[in-house]
Amino acid sequence: FKPDVLFMHGWELGGPFVQALRQRFPTLKKVVGYDGIARHNLDCFLGTDIVIVPMRDSVRFYQAHGFIGHLFELGFNPGILRLLEKRPPSIPASFVGSVNMGRRTHNERLRLLHHVNRRCPLQLFLSMQPVSQIPRIIASNVVHRRVPSWRSLISDINAYWHLARDHHPAVFGKEMYQTLANSAVSLNCHIDAAGANAGNMRMFEATGVGSCLLTDWKTNLHEFFELDREIVAYHSPDECVDKLMYLAQNPKQREAIAQAGQRRTLKDHNIQTEIRRFGEMLLEIL
Repeated sequence: FKPDVLFMHGWELGGPFVQALRQRFPTLKKVVGYDGIARHNLDCFLGTDIVIVPMRDSVRFYQAHGFIGHLFELGFNPGILRLLEKRPPSIPASFVGSVNMGRRTHNERLRLLHHVNRRCPLQLFLSMQPVSQIPRIIASNVVHRRVPSWRSLISDINAYWHLARDHHPAVFGKEMYQTLANSAVSLNCHIDAAGANAGNMRMFEATGVGSCLLTDWKTNLHEFFELDREIVAYHSPDECVDKLMYLAQNPKQREAIAQAGQRRTLKDHNIQTEIRRFGEMLLEIL
């Protein structure tokens, strides 16, 4: 193919693999990597020129270490709406996504979903390892010293076991978007590694299809949406429960927020805009 640019989404392959490709394919002008969870591991990107990131803190980190850090804010493709059936929401509230245990992954999400699921009608469409894998998960967390305390680990295992029993199968592609569109409220919780920064894909997927987004509060959330008019945010699991119940009891207000959130996403968070901006940046440096 003799490519000018190689995009490496799989950071697990590491720097030696990139360097080997550079030697084998001398036509390569630029290698692009992706860090979507603030991994900030330089060894993963040896031989890489550009690191695409969705958070400004990560841009500063990679630029400080000699890379081109390119901010690629996630968004929604409006063309997806043509593929979906328009129908009244049939799911009061849902969470669609992954749940894993381990350092900087989904521990807060695990605890939140377990807390909310015991108190509110919440349908879970989860990608997670089966219960039979819990011993292996425990061993991995212990070996890699990802255990803050044994009490915390036992509590998380209990939460994981309950979610593994209660969830629907994971949904992807068109089925995932249709599930979000069928949900009156879409719950969101960022990965632990995001820290104080908002910007994950689910925010735009949910609002893009017209679901009311209930997401965890972050310091930069106002840069994407107007709180309580376009989306709703919570600071704690208890507040999440309270707001979920409030939205269920106030359908007109919930629908108004969902419609405003969708308008904002279609106007300001179009993924095609980011793709075009990234292409322009590549053309400038090639």
